[in-house]
Amino acid sequence: MAEIHAITVGRAMGMYVDNLVTQEYLDATLDARFAQQDAKFEQRFKALERRVDDRVAPLELAIQSIQVTQRFQSGLLLILVAGLLVPPVLSLVSSLN
Repeated sequence: MAEIHAITVGRAMGMYVDNLVTQEYLDATLDARFAQQDAKFEQRFKALERRVDDRVAPLELAIQSIQVTQRFQSGLLLILVAGLLVPPVLSLVSSLN
């Protein structure tokens, strides 16, 4: 008897739920929820990206400054090496002639 009652209640509830929630309504509701969630995640990712950019920007400026300093020092080193190597090379060339 309980089994027949369970089947009857299950069918009645199934029919009621089928009439209450249509596939279109369910799709629309889920689409709206997913859209809200996507917007929320997008907002979080943008905030995270801004924080990372704020942290990286000073580092990029520091690296550019280091690169400029390195180029300047390389130029000075080139002048120093040229100043040290040119006189012996000139004396070697003049002694060969």
